[in-house]
Amino acid sequence: MSENDINGTRFDRRANMQRRFLELVSHQKEQDKDKTSFEIRPRAPSESRVVIDLPLLQDERLRDVYITSTKGLRIGRVLEDLDAMAGEISYKHAEGFSALRSVAIVTATCDRIELVKPISLVDLRFDGWVTWVGNSSMEVRIEVQQKKSIEATEFDVCAVAYFVMVARDYKKGGSAPVHTLNIVTEQDGKLYEQGQKNQARRKSSAEKALIRTPPSEGELQLVHQIFINAQSLKMNSSDSSDHKFMNQSCMCSTKVMHPQQKNLHNKIFGGYLMREACDIAWSAAYVFGQHEPEFMSLDDNHFIKPVDVGTIVNFNAKVVFVHDDIITVRVEAQVIDPKSSKRQTTNVFHFGFKTATSKKVIPETYEEAMLYIEGKRIYEKKLHSPNGLDKQ
Repeated sequence: MSENDINGTRFDRRANMQRRFLELVSHQKEQDKDKTSFEIRPRAPSESRVVIDLPLLQDERLRDVYITSTKGLRIGRVLEDLDAMAGEISYKHAEGFSALRSVAIVTATCDRIELVKPISLVDLRFDGWVTWVGNSSMEVRIEVQQKKSIEATEFDVCAVAYFVMVARDYKKGGSAPVHTLNIVTEQDGKLYEQGQKNQARRKSSAEKALIRTPPSEGELQLVHQIFINAQSLKMNSSDSSDHKFMNQSCMCSTKVMHPQQKNLHNKIFGGYLMREACDIAWSAAYVFGQHEPEFMSLDDNHFIKPVDVGTIVNFNAKVVFVHDDIITVRVEAQVIDPKSSKRQTTNVFHFGFKTATSKKVIPETYEEAMLYIEGKRIYEKKLHSPNGLDKQ
C-alpha cells in the first residue's frame, strides 16, 4: 500500500464529510425558499440523526488509516471522526446553514467518551443525534458500535460519547437560540432526562472546580499526606521502582497548525486537536507504565479558545493520577507566540488508560497536587457510572 493510496483514503474521508455538509446546505436552501424569517420550533431527535459506517474489515485502504503499529485501532482517528460528526448533527438540528440567520456552531466540550467494551479493528458504525437542548447549547450523543465479523448483521454498542455544542451569532456576537426538542418516543424521554442530569453535573463540576473553589477538608488532608510521602521518598531515593514523580511523567509535542486542518469557520478543527492530544497522552501512559496502554475514557475536556490557522501549538501531557491499573493523563494544549514566547491555553483533555503497572505518581508542588486531586475526582466519578454514561 503506497503513501498516495493512504493519503487518497484520507482525502476520501474529508471529501465525504464535505459532501454531507453540502447536502445539508442544499436541503436548507430548499427549506428556506418560501420563508422570510427564521422561526424557532420543536424538532424531534430523529431529525438530527446521522449514521456513518466504517467498513474496516472490508476496505483495506480505509483500514490502513485506522490501524496502529500493533494491529489495533487508532483511537485518535475515531475521536477526530466523532467530533466532526457531532458538528454535523448539531448543524442539522439547529438548521445552522439557513441563510435566514448568521450562526456558527462550535464544540464547547467533549463531555465524556467511555468504553462499554473494547473497540476492535472491525466494521464500525457511528450513530448519533441531539438528546438535550438549552437556549443555545445542544448535547449530542454518539454511540460507537461494532460487529464481530463480516457475516454479522447486528452491531453492539462498544462506546458512548457526549458532546456539548454551542450556537453563536457571528454577526451580532453572543449566543444564538436553537430549536427546542420535541420528545416523541420513550427513548427520547429517557435520554432527555439523562441530558438534564448531565447538564446539572457539568454545572456542579464547574462550580466545584479547583480553579474556583479550594479542595475539601479530606482532599487537603490527602495533599498533606502526599507531601509527607514525597519527602520520605526523596530521602530514600535508591528505590524508585514503585513510583514516579509527576514531573518525570511529562511528554510534549509541538505542531504547526496548517490550513489543511481548518474547519468551516477557518479555525483549526477540534477533532484534529483531540487526535494529537490522544497520541501524546497514549505515549505518556506507555512510558510511565512500561506496558502498552488501552484507551478507556476521555473526560472533562474543554475547548477554551479557538485555535487559528498558522499558529504553533504545544501539547503537554503528564500522568496526574494512578489507581490500580488505570492511568489518568492530562494534556494541555497551548498556543505559543513565536515573537514573545508567551503561551495561552486553548484546550485541556483528560484521558484514561488501562495498563499493567504497579507504579504510583507522586506530585511535588501545590500545583501538581491540584492536578492529582482533579485526576482523582475524574476517576471517582467513573466509579459511579459503570459501563458508560447512562448511570450517572
